[in-house]
Amino acid sequence: MGRHKQINGEFVPAGLAVRLDILKMIYQAPTTSIRLPSAIQLAKKHHVSRTTVTNELKKLTDSGWIIGKPGIGSFSNPQQPLSSTFSFGKKIVGMLYGDTWNLMNDYTDWAVFSYAGLELLPDIGHPKTIILSSSDPEQIYLELEKSILDGMIWLFPMPEYSKTIQKLHEEGKAVVTLYDRVPEVPCIVFDHTKIGEDLAALLMKRNIGKIVWCTIEDPNPEQVLKGFENYWKKHAGKKPEITVLDKRFDCLEKLEQLFRKGEIPDALFVHNTDFLFAIRNLMKKYSLTEKILLITNWAHVRKEKDFRGIVYKNDFRKMGSLAAQYIRKMLDGEKDQAPMLTALPSEVMVLPDENSEKEI
Repeated sequence: MGRHKQINGEFVPAGLAVRLDILKMIYQAPTTSIRLPSAIQLAKKHHVSRTTVTNELKKLTDSGWIIGKPGIGSFSNPQQPLSSTFSFGKKIVGMLYGDTWNLMNDYTDWAVFSYAGLELLPDIGHPKTIILSSSDPEQIYLELEKSILDGMIWLFPMPEYSKTIQKLHEEGKAVVTLYDRVPEVPCIVFDHTKIGEDLAALLMKRNIGKIVWCTIEDPNPEQVLKGFENYWKKHAGKKPEITVLDKRFDCLEKLEQLFRKGEIPDALFVHNTDFLFAIRNLMKKYSLTEKILLITNWAHVRKEKDFRGIVYKNDFRKMGSLAAQYIRKMLDGEKDQAPMLTALPSEVMVLPDENSEKEI
């Protein structure tokens, strides 16, 4: 297969767009033998050499997807055995996370994608996990624009891809982003400011005086803290003393320094799973497990039967369901019916709770 050099020095297969384009034609007409564009037409369309196109046609012929008729052209082969005839002819929705090269996904990622995928099936479309072959926005645009995808659900899209995503959406791809917004593209988020307000209401009832906030190196805990402080501005009462440990590299060290000096907080807010594990071990080391109220995301402690503290529980089922609904509206030509921003509420509760074992 030929190769194109990218602007950033990386290389991607030049025939990939050609192959995906042909497979999309076959996918959309699985029971009919359709005549494919000529090698010259495909080469011109995808800005590649005729040799590259010929190589791709040969590979698809060898694998049984197309039939070459000398002097006439190439045709799709409706007799090609398909893993699921039912799935062909349906819409395909790409499922993307970040830059798509993340090697480890947490509960949040799997929950959102699982619920969204289940809601897409079977009548809206078929979910397909996507790993991009490039990191260059221009090449990503070409790859996705020529792909077999009819739509995309993108969780935590990278900021540098915003213009690419926006352009694809403007040109007809059905796109929904989750958590991170892209201008003029429908986005679903959790209302972290409201989470902060609800947490503050619970803590006010408990007369919490000192809180340590660990950490704040991403927008979500920052918004929670903003909501927390907004609540105290609106309500009478003594505002708790808040110490923010906002750097990951020294968060644990600074927290241990507080413990050593006897400056023990009444509550600890922990947003990150790895930090939660380390902080709980640190609390055990100083015999503070029963003295400090932990505040964290329910997803981090959902399997821990002995956890005691305050959690906020995000409705991933609702997020996945809405993402699928918005994709449907866009695929049906109702682009204006998908809101640009949907902020979902979260449940804030004290554990142990009789409903804490119920999965969302």
